[in-house]
Amino acid sequence: MADIRAVLRYGAALCNPFAGGGGLHTPHFPADTAPAPCHLPIMLKLLSALTLAILPLHATQLSLRSVKQPLHLHGGDEDGGIRITDVPIVSFYSDPEWRFSAISTPFVPATDGGWKTPGDVNLVSLYGVKVTGTYAKNNRDIEVVIDASAAKIPEGYPFTIAQVTDAAATCVKLMYPARPEKEGKLLIETIPAGQ
Repeated sequence: MADIRAVLRYGAALCNPFAGGGGLHTPHFPADTAPAPCHLPIMLKLLSALTLAILPLHATQLSLRSVKQPLHLHGGDEDGGIRITDVPIVSFYSDPEWRFSAISTPFVPATDGGWKTPGDVNLVSLYGVKVTGTYAKNNRDIEVVIDASAAKIPEGYPFTIAQVTDAAATCVKLMYPARPEKEGKLLIETIPAGQ
C-alpha cells in the first residue's frame, strides 16, 4: 500500500504545473516501479466530457410550473367565452420544449363536488391542436409550431378551429414576452386545419 501511495505522490508531483515539472523535491518511489506519466491532458478531457454529459440532465428535472392555456367550461353558467388562464403542470422536459408543448396538455381543474362530471377544459387539447417549440438553428430564436391540421370541433362547442388556434398563439406570446432583438425572436408558424 505504501508503494502505491509513493507512486501516486510522484505522479502528482510530475503533473503539478506550479511545481516546475518535478515539484519542490523529487519524491521517493520503489526501485521496481516506473515513474507515473502525467495524465493531466487525458483527465481534463474526461472531466470535460463528463461535464457536458451532466449539463443536459440538469435541464431536465421534474418540477411544478405554470402554463397559459385557453380554457372553456362547456355547459357552465358563465358567459361562454375563452379564458386565457395560468394552470399548474408537472414537467420533466427542458425549456423551451415544456413551455409550449404544455399548452396542448389536457387540464381537468379541481372541483368542490358541484361539478358532477369533471373533464378537460383546455380548448387546445379538446380540439386536437398541437403546439411545439424549440430553439432555432441559431440557438437564439424560438420556433413555435401550432399545428391544427388534424383539429376537429368537438360536438356542441361554439368556437371555430381558427379561434382556438388564435387563442393558442396568444398563450405562446404571453409565455414568451417581447425581448431585445439580440436575445432572440419568437417565430410562430401556424398549420391550418385540413392540411
